[in-house]
Amino acid sequence: MSDAAGTGTIIVGTSGFNVIIDGLPKGSVDISTDRLVIWTAGMQPNGPANQTLQTEDTPLEIYMEGNVVFRQGNLIIQAPAMYFDVRQKIGVVLNAELLTPLPNSTYPGLVRLRANVLRQVEEDRFVGEGVGFTTSRIGDPTYEVRAGQVVFQDIQHPEFNALTGAPEVDPRTGEPRIVNEQRLTAYNDFVYFEDSPGLLLAGLLRRPRARQFLYQ
Repeated sequence: MSDAAGTGTIIVGTSGFNVIIDGLPKGSVDISTDRLVIWTAGMQPNGPANQTLQTEDTPLEIYMEGNVVFRQGNLIIQAPAMYFDVRQKIGVVLNAELLTPLPNSTYPGLVRLRANVLRQVEEDRFVGEGVGFTTSRIGDPTYEVRAGQVVFQDIQHPEFNALTGAPEVDPRTGEPRIVNEQRLTAYNDFVYFEDSPGLLLAGLLRRPRARQFLYQ
C-alpha cells in the first residue's frame, strides 16, 4: 500500500519472512524475522518472481520484530527488534547478541557479545551501550567482561590469490571470498565473576581508559 504522503510503498508482514538484499558492497544481506514493516520508494515489479530490482540510491527502510537474525558476510546478529536503513547503511538493534570466532587464536569456540542497544553508525562501524562479552554460552554467564560503551569495527575486503592476484571465490556460493578485520574497543570495562566486579587491567585508583582488541 502507499504511504500517507503518496511518495512510497509500505509492506507489512506478520507471518514470518526472509528478506535477501543483493548488490551491496560488503555482500548480500539475509534477514529472517517474524514480523516486518518495509518502506521504500520506486517499488516496481521489474524483477523475477518474488524479487524487486532497485537502484542503489532508492530509499529502503526495514523495521523487524520477533526472532530477528541478520547476516552479512561473517557477521551474524540476533535480536528481538531491529531497524535497518539499507541506503544509508545505518541501523539500531535492541538487546543484540553477536557470536563471532577468534581468528588466529588457539581458542576453538565463539565469543558472545551482548548489547542493550547496538547502533550501526557506518557501514563497518557499530557502537554498543550496556555491553558484555564472554566465551560462556549459558544464558546467565558466570564470567563476563562488561563495558559502558563498545565500538566494534567489522572491516571486510575481498581475498586475493597470492600467486595470481585474482579474487578468491567461495565454491559454495560462487561469490568472492571475504576477509574480516575486526576491532573491538571497550570503555570503562570491568570483569565480573559471579556478579562481583573488578576493574579490567587497571587499578581501582587509575582512570578507566579504552581497551582495544584486534583480531583478524
